[in-house]
Parts: sequence; C-alpha cells; structure tokens
Amino acid sequence: MLAVNPFGASENTPEIDNHRSIFKQVFLSYRAAMPSAPPDSMQLDQLLRELGELRVELHAEGGRLRCVAPVGVLTPDLLSRVRDRRTELLRWLSATPGEREAAALSYAQERIWLHQQLDPGGSAYHIPLDIDLIGSLSPAALRHALSVVIARHEPLRTTFRVTGSRPEQTVLPPRPATLPVVDLTGLPPAAQARQRQRVGAEFARRPFDLATSPGMRQALLRSDTGAHQLLLTRHHLTSDGWSFGVLATDLGRAYGHAVAGRPVCLPALPWRYRDFIRWQRATAEAGGFDASLRRWQAHLAGSTFVSGGLGRWSSSGAGPAAVTRLRLRGGVPDAIHVAARKAGTTAFTVMATAFGLALAAVTRAPDAVIGIAASGRTRPETEPLVGSFATVLPLRVNARHGTNLHEALLETHRTLTQVIEDQDVPLEHILRAVAPRQRWFGRQPPFAAVLTYQNTPGIEVWLPRLEALLRETAPMAPKFPLALTVNHVGQELELVAEHDRRTLDEPAVTTILRRLISILDGNADQPAQPVTTDTAPEVADSSTLAERFEAVAARRPDAVAICDTHGQVSFRALRRRARLIARALLACGVRPGGSVAVCAQHDAYLVAAIIGVGLAGAAYVPLDPDDPAVRHESVMADAQVDALVTTQRWRDRFAWLDRPVVSADRPQHSSLPLPGRRSADQIAYIIYTSGSTGAPKGVMVSHRNVLGLLGSARQRFGFTESDTWSMTHSAAFDFSVWELWVPLLTGGRVVIVPRERVRDIDFLRSTLERERVTVHSSTPSAFDALVHAAGVDARTVVLGGERCDPARLGRWLDRSGPHTQLVNMYGITETTVHVTHRVLTRFDAGGTASPIGGPLPGVRLTVTESGELVVGGWGVAHGYLRRPGLTAGRFLPDELGPPGARAYRSGDLVMSTVDGELCYLGRQDAQVKVRGYRVEPEEVAAALRTHPRVCEAVVVPAKKTGLAAYVVAETGHAAPTTQDLRRFLLERLPGYMVPTHYVAMEALPLNRNGKLDLAALPPAAPADAGDEQPRTATEAKVAQLWCELLELNSVGVHDDFFLLGGDSLLVTRMHARLQEIFGIEVPMRLVYEAFDVAALAALLEGLRADQTPGAS
Repeated sequence: MLAVNPFGASENTPEIDNHRSIFKQVFLSYRAAMPSAPPDSMQLDQLLRELGELRVELHAEGGRLRCVAPVGVLTPDLLSRVRDRRTELLRWLSATPGEREAAALSYAQERIWLHQQLDPGGSAYHIPLDIDLIGSLSPAALRHALSVVIARHEPLRTTFRVTGSRPEQTVLPPRPATLPVVDLTGLPPAAQARQRQRVGAEFARRPFDLATSPGMRQALLRSDTGAHQLLLTRHHLTSDGWSFGVLATDLGRAYGHAVAGRPVCLPALPWRYRDFIRWQRATAEAGGFDASLRRWQAHLAGSTFVSGGLGRWSSSGAGPAAVTRLRLRGGVPDAIHVAARKAGTTAFTVMATAFGLALAAVTRAPDAVIGIAASGRTRPETEPLVGSFATVLPLRVNARHGTNLHEALLETHRTLTQVIEDQDVPLEHILRAVAPRQRWFGRQPPFAAVLTYQNTPGIEVWLPRLEALLRETAPMAPKFPLALTVNHVGQELELVAEHDRRTLDEPAVTTILRRLISILDGNADQPAQPVTTDTAPEVADSSTLAERFEAVAARRPDAVAICDTHGQVSFRALRRRARLIARALLACGVRPGGSVAVCAQHDAYLVAAIIGVGLAGAAYVPLDPDDPAVRHESVMADAQVDALVTTQRWRDRFAWLDRPVVSADRPQHSSLPLPGRRSADQIAYIIYTSGSTGAPKGVMVSHRNVLGLLGSARQRFGFTESDTWSMTHSAAFDFSVWELWVPLLTGGRVVIVPRERVRDIDFLRSTLERERVTVHSSTPSAFDALVHAAGVDARTVVLGGERCDPARLGRWLDRSGPHTQLVNMYGITETTVHVTHRVLTRFDAGGTASPIGGPLPGVRLTVTESGELVVGGWGVAHGYLRRPGLTAGRFLPDELGPPGARAYRSGDLVMSTVDGELCYLGRQDAQVKVRGYRVEPEEVAAALRTHPRVCEAVVVPAKKTGLAAYVVAETGHAAPTTQDLRRFLLERLPGYMVPTHYVAMEALPLNRNGKLDLAALPPAAPADAGDEQPRTATEAKVAQLWCELLELNSVGVHDDFFLLGGDSLLVTRMHARLQEIFGIEVPMRLVYEAFDVAALAALLEGLRADQTPGAS
C-alpha cells in the first residue's frame, strides 16, 4: 500500500512498476465491509484504516508482502498484526486490479455518454466551479488534498470507452493530482480581471478526452493581491450537483489535515459508485422496478409527455445558453406558503404546480409534463459518494381545473407523493415504458422544461485560514429548452430561467415567468377550453366527389358556385356544363376507372372539366398550361390517359396527341347515360410531383381521401355555404384540391383568380375585397407579399405549401384584419393536401420554430426514432401510379390503424412541442420546395444531362431560394452558356424547376469512396443572364436593380423577371426601390405587366414624362 506524503513522495518510497507491484492508498481506496460481511473481514478493514492513517505503504511483490512506513510508525504490536493477516492482505492486494477492469455504466451515465458522443465538443454536461480563496494558501497542501479526494472517489479517476457496441468505464489507480498554476501577477488589475474571466471560461468549456483522462480537472490562478482562484470543472458523467457538497466537505477536511502536517483520516465509504451500478442493474434485471413502472405508465397515460420542447430543438444540439432572472418579493412568496399550508403540502409542490399550469396556459394544452430534478440517492449508502446519480422525473400537471391553484395542488400533491416513492426507476425505463416508439436516445430532450427548487442554504467551502467564496460561472450549453431554478434569497424568491436562445428567446421566457407569477398571485386569466379528443370525419362508402357535387347542386341550383373574370356561374349551370363534358368523354370511349388529362385556363371551364371527368367515372390528371409540351407529354404518357379535356384556346398545343380531345367550352353532344354510383375508394385524381429518378411520379388520391379532408375541415373550422373562397393555385398543385372541392361540396362560392394576374398584388387585393372572400389560401411567400403591399381582411387565411417563417408573423398579424385568423397547415400530396393545422398567434412570432400544429380530425401522426413524420388516417393516398417498389417503400402498414390501413413516410423531419403539437424542421432527403412546389433536384439534373453538350450535372438548393446547377461539359465541347441552359430547361420543365445559379466545372468533386462530395462544391455565384445588354440609362438602372434583387451578375434586356427566379415578394421590393430610384409614382399593376427590362424601362420613361412638370 502507498500512503501519499502530503508534500511529495518520501525518499524511501520506491518506484512502483504496475506490472509487478500492486499498491493502494489504504485509507482512501479500501472498500468498507458490507453489512453482511463476517467479523474477520471487519477486522481486516479496521487494520487497513489504521495503516492508512499512519501512512503505511503495502506492496505485493512475487507473493511477498513489503511494508514502507515513516520511521517509528511500525510498532512491534502493529507489525505482529500485519504478519497475522499476511495471507488476507496479499489476497486483498491481488484483487486490486479489478478496479481497472471495465465496468458497465449506470443508466443515467449511458444517457449522458450518448449525448456527449452526439456533440463531442459540447459543454452541456460540464459542471464548472470557480472558488475565490482569500488568505494564506498552501498550494502543496491543496494539491495533496485534491489527491486524497480524487483517490477516495473512483468516478473522479474514471475513463470511458466503447467495447463492442456499449460504453464501459475503467477506474484508474490513484496518483498525485495535477494542479497547474496560472500566474497573473504583474498584470494591471483590469488586465488580471479580464484574464481571470477568459481563462475561467476557456477552462470550463474545453472538451474532456474521456477515453484517456478522468472527468475532472483543476487549476489555480494567482493574482497580485495574494488571492487565488481555484478552477474545478467536472463532467456530469463523473458527478452531479450533490457531489459538490461531498467534494467540498472532503476537500476541506483533507486540506486541514495536510496543512497541519497530520495524516489525512476520512470516514470509510459504505459503497463505491460501481456498487450502486450493480444494485441498480440487478434490481432492474430481477423485475424490481416493474410495479413502479406500471404506476409510471398510469401516471403519464394520455399526457403530452411525448414531446421535445416549447419550440424547435435543433438537430445539431443545443444553442447558446441565456439566463433570465426575476425576483419575487412581498406578497408572492407569502402566497406560496399560504397555498401550501391550505393544501397540506410543500412550497415545492406549489411551484411545480404553478409552473406546469403556466406552461399549459401559454401552449394551450390540457396538461403539461415537466421535469423535476431529483438527487437519485434514495439509498443511504449513496449519500457520501461522488458520482452521477441525479435524475429528472416526469411530473404531470393537469390543467383541467383551469388556473384554480388549490384544486390543482391537491391533485399534484397526490401525484408527487407517488413520483417520489417511485424515483428509483431509471428515467430511460420510464421513457421506454410510456412511449416505446419514440426515440429517446438522441438530441431531442424528453422534457420541455425542468424545475429545480433550492430551499436550503448554498454549499459552503471551508478551508482552514482561508475565506472561500463561490464565484458564479457563465452558463454552459443548455440541456433543456427551459430550466427553471427557484432560489430562496432571504425573504425573497429568485427565479433563474436558463434557456436555449434558438428555442426560446427572452420575451418568450418572460411571458412564461409572468404567467407563473400571476398564477401564484391568484390573478391569472382563465386558459383556453380544454382540448377534446377528435373523432374521425364521416365518409360515405358509396359516394364520389362528383356525386357529392350533384347533391349540392340539386339543393342549391341557383346559388353562385364559380366567379371568374367572365362572370358568375351557378351550381345549375356548372352541373349542366360538367354533364356535357362527361357525356362527351363517354362518347370518346372513356370508361369508369380510366384517367383523363385536364389542361385549361383558370376559369369555370377548368372546374367543369374536373367535375365532368368525375361524372364519367374517371380520374382527372391536371396539367398546367404554362408547363412546356415536353412535360405534358411525359405526364400523359406515364398516366396512360384515355383522353384530354382542354379548351379551344389550348387545343392546337396538343395536335400531336393520339388520344381523343374534348373542348370544355365546346364539348361534342352526346346522349349517353352517365355511369351509376361509384365507390369512394376509386381514384379521384392523379397529381404528378417531382421524382428523384429524373421522371415525375403520379400520386393516386381517392374520393374517400378528399372527402376525409372535407369532413375534417368542416369539423375543425366550421366552413359553411355562406363562405367565399379564393382559388389562386394551379390545378396541377394539390393546394387547388383544397381551394376547389372543400367550398364546392360545402355549397360555398369559389372566386377564381386568373393565373396571369395572381402575382399582381393590386389586382389580387381588389378581387379579395370586392368579392368579400372569407377564406383565402396562400403560400407564406405569396401572403407575405400581399400583406406587405396591401394587408388582408379575410376571415380565415390558410397558409401551406412551404415552410412558414415565424419571423414574418408579427408583420402579418399587424397588417391583417382584426377578425382574421391565420392558420398554418402542413401536408403532402401523398396525404391529401393538409393533415395538420395551427392557428397562429403572437406567441408564435419571432421564434425559430415553424409550427405546424396538431392533426386534423381522423389523422394519426407518429414521429420515428430519426424524427421523421409518419402520417396515417383518411388522407393516405393509394400510392404511386405503376411504381410498386416506390409505393412499398413509402406507404407502410399502419400499426395504429384498422386492419389493412397504411401510413405514409413523409420524409419530413419534425419535433413535438410540450402540448403535443409539431414543429417542422426540414427534409430528410434532397427534396426541396421552390415557390411552394416540391422539387427533386435530381429531376432537374436529369433534364440537364439530356443537353447535347452536357456530360454530367448536379443540382442543389441555392443559397436563399431556388436551385443551383453544377455542369460538366462533354469532352471537346465548351460548356453551354447560362442562357443556353436556361432556355433548354424552360422548354422541358416548369419555370419553378429551372435553376437560378449555374456553375461550369471541369469535373464534379468525389470523396475517397468515389461518391459525389456535395460539401466540396464551390459556392454558387450568381449567374450571368441575358445576352443583350442595356441600351439606355433607364434600362441600365433597372438591370442593376434586378441583379441586386436576384443575386445575378448581369441580366439581358429581354429576360423575364420571374423566369430568372423572381417572385411576388421580390416584386414588392422592386416596386418600392423603383419609386425610390426614379422619384416617381409607379402603379404595382404596371410592374407586373412589364416582365422584362426593356418593357419596364419603357414604362418608367413614360411615367416619368407624364409626372414631370412641363413635359410635353
């Protein structure tokens, strides 16, 4: 055994070779006998303690026992006792290598270890302590005291590594502690203060190499005044908050003995940390936690526990920590104690209840599950140990009592009593039992908010002849979106809220804290009505969309169904036109179960064509007239359509088609009878979305799917026949299904805005106002342009099609009417337009999360281990047309649905909020959205590769919006110009799929595995545009402005603004800048009419002439 001299090894202490000699510091490292140990073992322990106090070293070398001791210590009596126990001492020494054998982690350590692996350079699990030491310090004695403490507590000399697939920990032998000294003397006082702060922050945040070094480090700062600052940083794998009290006590005692020159004698530890691990795992394996787990499941059943944060919790880990503080004086602390006394409970229960009620109120949830910090030390043997025992327990606070604090307190008191009784169950076991399908080992925290209640004086560090003061350290990266600590400061309470700035900003945290205070003070407003369980909308088995329309038309024949630029069309007239088209299709050979392409301008004829296809028993395949002929040909060939419905205006475009063509405005007369009743399970339409294989893929959506959308929309929003809806989206965009079928089948009125005028903000605004539109649907980008220019006063604005940026929400609410309801909805073509909804409020404004809310009635949402959203319920489509492999990969059996039901893997990453709603994070795959349309960049790249001078191409999202194309030319050919590539793609793809940035490369970068290295692609610099350069000063100014807005190097005078990547929002910005640059008033409508530089410049010159005084 080696007894460490307080001031270094004595001269007669030999070098110890670990391969042939085992040693141990007796009074620190021996294991105290367990209660069941025999008397002989207890006598051995007593001898080991005595030897340790006398600093006697024992060595086992070749089966011989050697003693090294200070002069005069080994009395004849003591030496005799050692000889009598020689065999036991050798056996004890030979067992010492077990310390260095790898051991399992505790369940809490496993969670911490995994989180650290996900963010190896992160400091979220660092526990820094800075202690000012004022007085006469002996650094040598402090170093020895630290050696004693580190040797005494195994976790402080433990390393962690992976063996196989599981992490393991290894306890290193005791060794003298290192205590580097940073000398700040000689620096000016201000410089010393800055250095102390800088060195302390760097010391606390520096990553641990836990595979080779233990999880505690220490350093000493020395300043001119003679004062010192002890820096201690521990990793949470090795200790917790309670452990600091143990460390402080042991360090003080050890330093006191060392500075006095006395042997250090500390009480024996009843357990080692590994004993706790063995007890915990043995209990779990023997089913000792089973009864408690059943109570946990009952406690959390049906709660909003399966959630991550109040807002987005980044997949790249926690963001920077921030701290918000509030002091509670006077009446509020008194009210807490009064409430506790009346309910027969504690002040902690009052704070936990009020905190849960506050969270439920601000998130409009029926309950809240908060985490409550617990020591995890229910066994007395763990109390004097340093180690990672602390846990967080889920406490459910039910808000069904509103903010009636007394009623909620009574329930929480009963719940908390049970929670404390069952706190030995590892958190990981609780999580798996309550939500087995949720992935808990990952970045997403299991609680949105955690509460710690400090009602005892802070830990004091006592060192002889020194005044020790704890210095507050800067917060590390947060482990939870919101962690609230309640401190007693005299007669006051201090609320310290540590939060992740990327999830919750200071105003949001202050809102929660003020709601908490108002509940405690008895002045809280009543929260929203409790959330009720939704039932699935009713869908008739034998009904189709066309049949539903016929029923509405029979009930409201003279009501206006459609309003377009040509006038108004009643339900009777629309029904008559649709029947004519249906009979014409039947006369052409179309049969029920077939498919018919529809391509028409945005007016009542388009609607009649769609209904007519349904009356003929076929599925409609919508085509956008603005798409190139190649796209039309590709879609119709893949769908194998039986016919086409168009209008005279577009008929000549399809002269190549070898299928019958019916003109919606001049259908051939036929008296054939319409088919009989059809099934709701038949396909209603096939909409084509971008395909990753380079070809678009058709999604088959049934009548039942759309009727489910209708039923859930009416159930959730209460739409009626008195509503007037706008229809602004192409029929080839599934948003149009919502805009058309929901109002028509409700008996409402549809106002169709011509596609060529949708971007004209003045025209759109005046149309919405004149027609008194009550329901307007829009992508967030288009809506932003609308409210920026004019505002909106519709009763309901439905946002969808792309990510909603909460940063814009404040402006939207400011410029919307007082009764306007903004609803953000999420959905996919494969799940029938919309499946979630959230009514946006100012609570959502200014955050970073994109809130998509909860499911519509009858929709089932599941979040996979990777965070992917899986959708079940009425909206799941039949699959992809003639793509069985792709269908099988995305449409899976729905384990939560009825027999035969399927669920759709969306490919979208989401996270849950504390109220069970969802926030959208982004795409799993490479699919992106451009102007609200889904685009597979590979489809665009495939089109580029068909260019005769392009050898290879890759397309990725551009820096802000749109796409960037990287192109390699065929050998022996110059790379095509940007203009060539853009024109080539415009002949084959819709405008929104044409990249705005182009980069010519000699070769695409590959990684060492031979795969494309996207990270090595150079930045996509703005592309040059048109060939013809500006000819006048006005054209030059307009071209320069376009380059600025579109991030292009140059534009041609005949380039189209929208085909270059412009959108409605950029037009609004351009409009304001034009008036600023030219000093004239420019009508927005005219800006939309002038699509290229030359036309816009001519328009501006005319306006300037008209508005210049004295101009002829």
